[in-house]
Amino acid sequence: MKKVILCGIDSSTTNTAISIYVNGKYQGYKLFHMDGGSKWERLDPMILSVTKFLTELKPDIICQEDSWQGFNPDSDKCLANLLGAIRGWSLTNDCFYYKVMPTEWRALISSEKKGRTRKELKAWAINKVHELGLKDIEDDNIAEAILIGMAYVNIYGEKGE
Repeated sequence: MKKVILCGIDSSTTNTAISIYVNGKYQGYKLFHMDGGSKWERLDPMILSVTKFLTELKPDIICQEDSWQGFNPDSDKCLANLLGAIRGWSLTNDCFYYKVMPTEWRALISSEKKGRTRKELKAWAINKVHELGLKDIEDDNIAEAILIGMAYVNIYGEKGE
Protein backbone atom coordinates (compact mmCIF):
# COMPACT_ATOMS: atom_id res chain seq x y z
CA MET A 1 0.00 0.00 0.00
CA LYS A 2 1.31 3.44 -0.93
CA LYS A 3 1.91 5.70 2.03
CA VAL A 4 -0.45 8.70 1.76
CA ILE A 5 0.53 11.69 3.88
CA LEU A 6 -2.17 14.19 4.79
CA CYS A 7 -1.61 17.50 6.57
CA GLY A 8 -4.43 19.31 8.35
CA ILE A 9 -3.54 22.99 8.69
CA ASP A 10 -4.85 25.68 11.02
CA SER A 11 -2.98 28.83 10.06
CA SER A 12 -2.30 32.36 11.19
CA THR A 13 0.74 34.60 11.14
CA THR A 14 1.25 34.04 14.88
CA ASN A 15 0.61 30.29 15.13
CA THR A 16 0.29 27.75 12.35
CA ALA A 17 -0.33 24.16 13.38
CA ILE A 18 0.03 21.21 11.03
CA SER A 19 -1.31 17.76 11.88
CA ILE A 20 0.19 14.76 10.14
CA TYR A 21 -1.77 11.69 9.10
CA VAL A 22 -0.35 8.66 7.30
CA ASN A 23 -2.92 6.46 5.57
CA GLY A 24 -5.63 8.11 7.65
CA LYS A 25 -3.93 7.52 11.01
CA TYR A 26 -2.85 10.46 13.16
CA GLN A 27 0.94 10.56 13.57
CA GLY A 28 1.72 13.90 15.20
CA TYR A 29 1.92 17.62 14.65
CA LYS A 30 4.22 20.57 14.10
CA LEU A 31 3.54 24.03 15.53
CA PHE A 32 5.13 27.19 14.13
CA HIS A 33 5.08 30.27 16.34
CA MET A 34 6.21 33.74 15.28
CA ASP A 35 6.84 36.35 17.97
CA GLY A 36 6.81 40.10 17.71
CA GLY A 37 6.16 42.56 14.95
CA SER A 38 2.99 43.15 13.04
CA LYS A 39 1.07 40.42 11.25
CA TRP A 40 2.63 41.64 8.00
CA GLU A 41 6.13 41.38 9.51
CA ARG A 42 5.40 37.82 10.68
CA LEU A 43 3.88 36.75 7.34
CA ASP A 44 7.02 36.01 5.32
CA PRO A 45 8.84 34.14 8.12
CA MET A 46 5.69 32.03 8.65
CA ILE A 47 5.39 31.26 4.94
CA LEU A 48 9.06 30.28 4.74
CA SER A 49 8.88 28.07 7.85
CA VAL A 50 5.71 26.28 6.79
CA THR A 51 6.74 25.71 3.17
CA LYS A 52 10.17 24.47 4.23
CA PHE A 53 8.50 21.92 6.51
CA LEU A 54 6.09 20.85 3.78
CA THR A 55 8.97 20.43 1.34
CA GLU A 56 10.74 18.14 3.82
CA LEU A 57 7.57 16.16 4.66
CA LYS A 58 6.28 15.86 1.06
CA PRO A 59 2.57 15.47 1.84
CA ASP A 60 0.18 14.11 -0.76
CA ILE A 61 -2.81 16.06 0.55
CA ILE A 62 -3.25 19.35 2.37
CA CYS A 63 -6.56 20.12 4.05
CA GLN A 64 -6.47 23.72 5.22
CA GLU A 65 -9.02 25.75 7.11
CA ASP A 66 -10.38 28.56 4.95
CA SER A 67 -10.77 31.03 7.74
CA TRP A 68 -12.11 34.23 6.26
CA GLN A 69 -13.54 36.08 9.22
CA GLY A 70 -14.85 39.33 7.75
CA PHE A 71 -14.21 41.34 10.92
CA ASN A 72 -10.95 42.99 9.92
CA PRO A 73 -10.17 43.43 6.20
CA ASP A 74 -6.45 43.94 6.84
CA SER A 75 -6.22 40.70 8.83
CA ASP A 76 -8.23 38.88 6.17
CA LYS A 77 -5.83 40.09 3.45
CA CYS A 78 -2.82 38.95 5.46
CA LEU A 79 -4.34 35.54 6.15
CA ALA A 80 -5.32 35.21 2.48
CA ASN A 81 -1.63 35.68 1.60
CA LEU A 82 -0.66 32.83 3.95
CA LEU A 83 -3.42 30.56 2.65
CA GLY A 84 -2.42 31.39 -0.92
CA ALA A 85 1.24 30.64 -0.28
CA ILE A 86 0.37 27.20 1.09
CA ARG A 87 -2.00 26.55 -1.79
CA GLY A 88 0.70 27.68 -4.21
CA TRP A 89 3.17 25.32 -2.57
CA SER A 90 0.72 22.45 -3.08
CA LEU A 91 0.24 23.31 -6.76
CA THR A 92 3.97 23.38 -7.47
CA ASN A 93 4.63 20.19 -5.50
CA ASP A 94 1.94 17.89 -6.93
CA CYS A 95 -0.01 17.90 -3.66
CA PHE A 96 -3.81 17.83 -3.63
CA TYR A 97 -5.21 20.90 -1.89
CA TYR A 98 -8.58 21.00 -0.12
CA LYS A 99 -9.90 23.98 1.80
CA VAL A 100 -12.58 23.58 4.41
CA MET A 101 -14.62 26.17 6.28
CA PRO A 102 -14.61 25.97 10.09
CA THR A 103 -18.32 25.12 10.25
CA GLU A 104 -17.80 22.30 7.73
CA TRP A 105 -14.90 20.58 9.48
CA ARG A 106 -16.58 20.90 12.89
CA ALA A 107 -19.75 19.27 11.52
CA LEU A 108 -17.66 16.42 10.05
CA ILE A 109 -16.19 15.74 13.51
CA SER A 110 -19.37 15.87 15.58
CA SER A 111 -23.02 16.87 15.38
CA GLU A 112 -23.02 17.97 19.04
CA LYS A 113 -23.47 21.60 20.01
CA LYS A 114 -20.08 23.30 19.90
CA GLY A 115 -20.57 26.80 21.23
CA ARG A 116 -20.85 30.13 19.49
CA THR A 117 -17.97 32.30 20.64
CA ARG A 118 -14.38 31.91 19.52
CA LYS A 119 -13.38 30.99 23.07
CA GLU A 120 -16.09 28.30 23.29
CA LEU A 121 -15.10 26.83 19.91
CA LYS A 122 -11.42 26.68 20.88
CA ALA A 123 -12.33 24.94 24.16
CA TRP A 124 -14.54 22.48 22.23
CA ALA A 125 -11.61 21.57 19.95
CA ILE A 126 -9.30 20.89 22.89
CA ASN A 127 -11.98 18.81 24.66
CA LYS A 128 -12.65 16.86 21.47
CA VAL A 129 -8.99 15.84 21.01
CA HIS A 130 -8.91 14.87 24.69
CA GLU A 131 -11.91 12.60 24.04
CA LEU A 132 -9.91 11.05 21.21
CA GLY A 133 -7.18 10.13 23.70
CA LEU A 134 -4.79 13.00 22.96
CA LYS A 135 -4.82 14.29 26.53
CA ASP A 136 -1.45 16.08 26.20
CA ILE A 137 -2.83 18.58 23.64
CA GLU A 138 -3.64 21.89 25.34
CA ASP A 139 -3.04 24.29 22.44
CA ASP A 140 -6.19 25.17 20.47
CA ASN A 141 -4.23 25.65 17.22
CA ILE A 142 -2.85 22.11 17.43
CA ALA A 143 -6.26 20.72 18.44
CA GLU A 144 -7.93 22.38 15.48
CA ALA A 145 -5.24 21.19 13.04
CA ILE A 146 -5.76 17.63 14.28
CA LEU A 147 -9.52 17.92 13.82
CA ILE A 148 -9.18 19.53 10.37
CA GLY A 149 -7.09 16.54 9.25
CA MET A 150 -9.57 14.15 10.85
CA ALA A 151 -12.45 15.86 9.05
CA TYR A 152 -10.75 15.16 5.72
CA VAL A 153 -10.26 11.52 6.70
CA ASN A 154 -13.96 11.40 7.65
CA ILE A 155 -14.89 12.68 4.17
CA TYR A 156 -12.59 10.53 2.05
CA GLY A 157 -11.58 7.61 4.24
CA GLU A 158 -8.20 6.32 5.27
CA LYS A 159 -6.74 6.27 1.75
CA GLY A 160 -7.51 9.97 1.35
CA GLU A 161 -9.00 9.48 -2.12
